[in-house]
Amino acid sequence: RAVQKRALQGCVWGMLGWHIVSSLLAFPYSRSYFTEFAGGPSKGIYWLDDSNIDWGQELKGVKRYMDLNGIRVITLFSFSPYDDPDYYGIKQTSLTSKDRYEIFLGLKPAPPGIYVISAHVLTRLQSRGIDWLSRYPVIGHLGYSMYIFKIS
Repeated sequence: RAVQKRALQGCVWGMLGWHIVSSLLAFPYSRSYFTEFAGGPSKGIYWLDDSNIDWGQELKGVKRYMDLNGIRVITLFSFSPYDDPDYYGIKQTSLTSKDRYEIFLGLKPAPPGIYVISAHVLTRLQSRGIDWLSRYPVIGHLGYSMYIFKIS
């Protein structure tokens, strides 16, 4: 009986340690953290939506990614219409609102380029049967809240 109790305690302490290490490894992206039981942070968009994952917090990261990779212009679908990419110096394609909407919904093919789409937007699209994650290759993500696609 004492052996069983020690084994159970060891298991509980081991799982607690695993959770702590996993949480620390997700730093500084705590908003989009999900335990490995849920698939980890990259699978969070399959579980929750809206401000549970994404507040547009990675716009500064988008600009940094653009600078590091020599990307001058992107097509951005961000969390909120109140996000201000211009504030961070993010240059966007000059698509009309109608074109952006039709590309966004898959009504028109996406022109070649780099697309950055927030987790919130991707989950909303998935709920309408539009899955950008399986349609286009993901080349990266920023803080698990902004996904980067390259369309050739």
